Amino acid sequence: MAAGTVVAVTTGLGSFGPATGSGFALPVFLPFGTPRFDLAAALPLLLFSLTTLAEITGQTVLNSETVGRTPDPERDVPRVARADALVSLAAACSAPPSWSPAPRTSASAGSPASAAAS
Repeated sequence: MAAGTVVAVTTGLGSFGPATGSGFALPVFLPFGTPRFDLAAALPLLLFSLTTLAEITGQTVLNSETVGRTPDPERDVPRVARADALVSLAAACSAPPSWSPAPRTSASAGSPASAAAS
């Protein structure tokens, strides 16, 4: 991180100056618009969810052992998984106030086929 900070400052991509803004702002709700379900996009995410569950299981057992508590994966892992899902959902529904998504365009706009047709 220190090396990355030095590179950013020396290349002009970062600075140590004071931040601008009020210091407090509420996030923007649903920055990408109304959610829509896309099965083709959801299927690969199911594989990632299995990886997340394996990670949660390992972290829960390791953290329980670290603090001297007997791990109970049947009880604790579902709780941690639900908490992780809720936090991820909340994060997906908000964005920093200074951030705005790129404007949506139609799928054909700017494609070679639409340029040839005009």
